[in-house]
Amino acid sequence: MSPDQPDDAPSDAPQLWRQERLWPVIYNLVAVTLIAGMLWVNALDVRTNGVRVFYGLMGVWLVVSFFVRRFRLWQLARIAHGQPSTRGRLDGGLGGLEFCLSVVMLLLAAEAVARALPPLSNSSTNYPGANFVWPDRYARRNSFGLNDKYIGPQTGRPRILVLGDSYVEGAGVARHERFCSVLQSTLQKTRPEAHVIAGGQCGWNTQDEARFLNRHGAEIEPDVVIVAYVLNDVEGQKHLSAQPSRLEIWLQTRLHSYLCYRLFRMRRGAMSEYWKLVQQRHQPDSPSWLAVASSLKSIEAWCRQRKIPCELVVLPIFTRDADAGREVMEQVASRAKALGFHSYQTLDDFDGRWIDFAVSPYDAHPNASGHARIAKRIEAELKASEALTATK
Repeated sequence: MSPDQPDDAPSDAPQLWRQERLWPVIYNLVAVTLIAGMLWVNALDVRTNGVRVFYGLMGVWLVVSFFVRRFRLWQLARIAHGQPSTRGRLDGGLGGLEFCLSVVMLLLAAEAVARALPPLSNSSTNYPGANFVWPDRYARRNSFGLNDKYIGPQTGRPRILVLGDSYVEGAGVARHERFCSVLQSTLQKTRPEAHVIAGGQCGWNTQDEARFLNRHGAEIEPDVVIVAYVLNDVEGQKHLSAQPSRLEIWLQTRLHSYLCYRLFRMRRGAMSEYWKLVQQRHQPDSPSWLAVASSLKSIEAWCRQRKIPCELVVLPIFTRDADAGREVMEQVASRAKALGFHSYQTLDDFDGRWIDFAVSPYDAHPNASGHARIAKRIEAELKASEALTATK
């Protein structure tokens, strides 16, 4: 027996090879497969402390297992030093597989730690935990493709159609918490048959909203049309903030990689740059704003033709520095008024605490409290403009 060989090591070379080379590789392969499958299924909500502790312990265990295995292989290399190998190709294959498993093990450890860190709670579709943050996104949609109940011809009056994007669809909140639902509940106290239709989808801009109105407006038959405008509506085909690559989207949505999402968040541009782009895109002669203005004219013309009141509410982006968009929000409200809308901006309805009304510090959509305040302001404006006076 070699002086470097442990006292309890088996003296039989084939037995030693199976015990120290073959079985550990099989064990690691099975363990890595099971752990990778569990991470891919993504069935645990990382917003809960118990789950984060579990993932943290998993990450530590994977790292410790990696170093223990590397140390054991180093010991075996010393024992076998100078001895001829009778399994050259097999040893080479096991060595390559062992190396691949080690790399995967470290990646899985990093992924587990990424889930154990404080969560980046976000309702964005490319966030791996979006199904926990916003489960209602995956609820059944109506015949118009909207995240809402079916609107039929038998629905009562007044009927208010709200056009918008993810704010209207209710990103990050339950259906009953979004401002369309809250507004409907409030109106039904005096008008039991009042109905508010959430005519919005994530990623929509004013062009999409105008197309939806022209396509489905006659069937919905609204008594009032409200455009919920957010400053990123000028994006068009060019986004205002950094967007994930196709590979990043695949890793985040298909493999549910929180690690990839965290790395993506780290390379996002500063908000100061975002506000500069917002101002540039809202210049009167900007192609982005001209496209918005054209869509608003189309919406106003549709309403005017049917003698339907139209309103436009400019909603803030719920960040700590939301006030940086004040000038642009006022400009949008003023321009919409010139186009024939009853328009207003809501920046001052949140007491300067915009971040307190956000889904999370990483998600600038309004939370339930934010939606409640939006609904309250819209209700007040509907009364002030007497938009519902003539409705049955």
